[in-house]
Amino acid sequence: MEKKDFLNLISSNKTNDELQNIIELNQNEVWVIDDNAAIVSSCFLIWRLSLDDAYYQFSHFDTAKKAMEELKRRIKEKENLPGIILVDGYLDLDEGNFSNGPNVVKGIKEVCDKIKTIGFSSSEEKNEQMMANGAETAFSKIENIKTVDYLKQLAEKKEEQTL
Repeated sequence: MEKKDFLNLISSNKTNDELQNIIELNQNEVWVIDDNAAIVSSCFLIWRLSLDDAYYQFSHFDTAKKAMEELKRRIKEKENLPGIILVDGYLDLDEGNFSNGPNVVKGIKEVCDKIKTIGFSSSEEKNEQMMANGAETAFSKIENIKTVDYLKQLAEKKEEQTL
């Protein structure tokens, strides 16, 4: 997929600032964009056992293109967007810009910079690139406990804000 096609898919008729005012984030909704279903399934199992299942709702997208299409659909329909998106560094099932996690992070931030994006790659280099492109943080896939701790901290902050 060419860069022009990638940008067309992620763009909408609204500016990022306009989106911030009309679309809410569901802080309980976590997306994982990763083409390795086995790794995602084991992560989901660990996360569900370690976190309050009632708080987070996890969804898996095996391609960045599918995730970006869903973001665009939700924006068009004025539906809530996910509060958190974890992005793999290498997305081999995608083509062009979608196959590179740092480009995907940048695209998500261009759509809605309020979404917390997290690099989630076994490659330290890709995680650093995703942070340079706007990811709040990054975790190695093999360090599941760090991801759990981060999600717990976010849940605690959300809880404190509602008290």
